[in-house]
Amino acid sequence: MSQSSCAVQGSEHLPSPSVYAPETPSVGWTPPGVIEEGSSVNLTCTSEANPVAKYTWTKVTTGHPPGHSVQGQQLSFNTIQSSDSGQYLCKAENDLGTKSSPISIDVKYGPKHTFVIPSPPGEIMEGGSVTLSCSSDANPAADYTWFKDNQPLPWEPRRPYTLDPVSSKDRGTYRCHAENQYGYLGSNSVFIDVLYAPKTPSVSVRPLGEIKEGGSVTLSCSSDANPAANYTWFREHGGSVEELGENYTISNITTELGGNYYCEARNAVGLQNSTLMFLNVTATPPSPPSSMSTTVAAGTVAVLLATMLLVIFLLMRRKRASRKARGQGGRPDTREESPPCPVYYNVSALTNRSASAAQREPIEEQDDPHYASIHISRSKNQEVPRGFAGALVESDQTEQVLYSAINLKRPKAVPE
Repeated sequence: MSQSSCAVQGSEHLPSPSVYAPETPSVGWTPPGVIEEGSSVNLTCTSEANPVAKYTWTKVTTGHPPGHSVQGQQLSFNTIQSSDSGQYLCKAENDLGTKSSPISIDVKYGPKHTFVIPSPPGEIMEGGSVTLSCSSDANPAADYTWFKDNQPLPWEPRRPYTLDPVSSKDRGTYRCHAENQYGYLGSNSVFIDVLYAPKTPSVSVRPLGEIKEGGSVTLSCSSDANPAANYTWFREHGGSVEELGENYTISNITTELGGNYYCEARNAVGLQNSTLMFLNVTATPPSPPSSMSTTVAAGTVAVLLATMLLVIFLLMRRKRASRKARGQGGRPDTREESPPCPVYYNVSALTNRSASAAQREPIEEQDDPHYASIHISRSKNQEVPRGFAGALVESDQTEQVLYSAINLKRPKAVPE
């Protein structure tokens, strides 16, 4: 250090105070120790000089001109930031000279701006490769933890995550977690879309169990594929059934539609066929008549019975009327009644009136058969006309109603 002084001539023993240029400044910060982001820090600069030096603080950025200068022996940071890290220059200056001293400060802070970068970006084909890099602004440098679909992956803390070769199982969402002693921060999420051909499709059938003829059956096909597969249905030895879609429904199935079915899953990457699904269709036995058909049949029988009873009633009523008409000139029964029996008569003329009352009337011959109910009984004293196997006799007590076919043949005139 060069110093100078002066004295009055003759009084050299009384020199003036020495004057000198500033010495190299001494710089530091308070409080001492590690500088953490957000804390309060003061940079101090001191230099021996006479006259007293003036101080100027300037931040030095490599490759850039000096920044804004601050006058004063101290440079204060009330809340220091990570951006305040760097080298500062303190300059001490008086009329006799200038001296400068640099100081570097390193602000410690937790991870910032953490994110994942895939390389190459976009869709990845199965069998290719992809590298995931985790980037974060931190001081000191952060360690990284990798996650896939929120599950941690075993990987070295600071290395990029590499998938080589990529498989369909690697498809998912990835992120990283950056951490140091001053904090931690999670990254954004990156979805790795791995394209692959359909895996072997699986086929199911509803309903389960026996398939009966006339029922409805639904076949379903599913396959793991990316992009999603399109489905086509086939019948073995029968070609395509011209049905597209995940589900294939056969309504009113018949035994002819039984057999082996399979589906084809196809996307832009490839295709794959399912295994065979056998449909065993059993014939349905004839079903018993329904309640409606039974009711209709019963109704038909009832109508027929009612009709028959009505015919019988009308015939009986007609017979009673005829019997009353003949009773006015008839004879009482004196012969014991014999059990009725069915008799076939070939009658030429029939009348219950007396011979005196008979008239000669022309009667045309009739050969048509007639059906009627005949009441047959025999009296004790009644004679049986010649040529007859029995007699038609009026009786109030009828033991049995018999039905018979009678041929009536009438002559043109009845003798007196």
